Amino acid sequence: MRRIAVVTDSTSSIPQEMMDSLKITMVPIHFMIGDKEYRDVIDIPADILFRRMREEGILPTTSGSVLGEFVEIFERLKDKSDGIVAIVLPPELPSTGYSSALRAADMMEDMKIEVVDSRWSFPAQGFVALAAARAAAQGANLETVAKVARETSAKMNLFFVPEDLKYWKRLGRFIMPGTEEDWEKVNPILTMRGGKIVLEQNCSRGQGVPRMIEIVKERARKDSPLHLSVFHAGDPDKAEKIKEQIVADFHCDELIETMTSPVAGIHTGPGTLGVAFYNE
Repeated sequence: MRRIAVVTDSTSSIPQEMMDSLKITMVPIHFMIGDKEYRDVIDIPADILFRRMREEGILPTTSGSVLGEFVEIFERLKDKSDGIVAIVLPPELPSTGYSSALRAADMMEDMKIEVVDSRWSFPAQGFVALAAARAAAQGANLETVAKVARETSAKMNLFFVPEDLKYWKRLGRFIMPGTEEDWEKVNPILTMRGGKIVLEQNCSRGQGVPRMIEIVKERARKDSPLHLSVFHAGDPDKAEKIKEQIVADFHCDELIETMTSPVAGIHTGPGTLGVAFYNE
């Protein structure tokens, strides 16, 4: 019996070895540097892109539809699986991933495809895809795999701290109230609600990451398995320190330290540090 295939987009930032072992297929979101288009993860390493953003001041932008990418992958998988569950970015974010996946699924009339709005991005979305892939590996049918994805999404927590609010203003995305002089004094913790990036808590400069670690310790439970991902946009040493402070108090059933994909880093800015976690 063939298994259900799990597809997710590149902003889920799942380490390649985990995608390979669980047979998750990745659809690369596209982005632009000047007039040149790139495929997320594939065409330029994230660490190089983040370094160029810092040192050269380049401002990449996300690109248009990835309909063709979804169609190609769905076509490739349809003869190898009994169905496909695609776990994608929320439609509220500035990406065409969700609409492209729906359109591609409609074009596959002879294939059962469920498109799941993950409600998250970054490794929070990655955890949703990982849970679905594990269910698929155990032989679950399409309805069950999609159900596991949605149940995992409902348990998820995500918090991240951008390094530079000026970068967000230049891209016209999440903008804090006040002047640029005010922004130099604050260190906001952001999260996602309803598929959108929103402010969780504002902190004094330099206090965002310590407070984020406190939030994990307040909200994660010790009475059930904990899945934790610590992620960064070009600062692995700082991410390692965050991980050490959390695992000193918690036993993690699953622990992932990862760099965000280029597209995810374009939206947050280089230097962003974050955590995604859930209890079973």
